[in-house]
Order: sequence, then structure tokens, then C-alpha cells
Amino acid sequence: MELSHLQEILDIYGEHGLKMVAINILPEQDESVPAWKASKGFSFPVLVGAETDSIIEDYHLIATPLSFLLDGEGGIIHRWDGYYPGAEVEIEKSVREALRLN
Repeated sequence: MELSHLQEILDIYGEHGLKMVAINILPEQDESVPAWKASKGFSFPVLVGAETDSIIEDYHLIATPLSFLLDGEGGIIHRWDGYYPGAEVEIEKSVREALRLN
């Protein structure tokens, strides 16, 4: 699962300034998010209450998970649509480059 990989990346690079936020787009799951997050050991915030149609339209969602790497001003550095084996390697490389750790 990609969120596990992202948590690992956050654990490594959080001390260098990396932050992470997730958004739940399934309103019927909003109430179970805190227990789910605790059971997985995720330390990042998970925003709830999003309107699914708005997220799909505003972010041009074509696959989940949808991941963005943003710069310090909120500009998009990279976007990943969906998960595929090896995505975590690409994401970590992009994070290292964005944090200028290469």
C-alpha cells in the first residue's frame, strides 16, 4: 500500500522539513479514519469532510491514490496518479531533490 511507503519516507525526511497530508474522499468512511490511522501507525493528518465530486473535479482525479509533491510555496513539483510498484522509489528521489539532499 502506498501510504505505508509514504509514511516511511516521512519518517526519514520529516526532520528535513517534509510534511504530509492525506485527504479522505469517501465521506462514509470519515468517522472511521481516526481508528484506521491509529491502527496503521500513520503520523500525518488525514483531512475528512471533502466533497468527492469537488476533489475529482478540482484535482482532475483519474486514479487513487493521487499524490502531489509541493514546494514551500504550494507549487506542484510532481504528481503521481495511482500506485504502481516502484512508485515509492520515484517519490523518494523527488523528495530528496526537492529538499536538496542529493
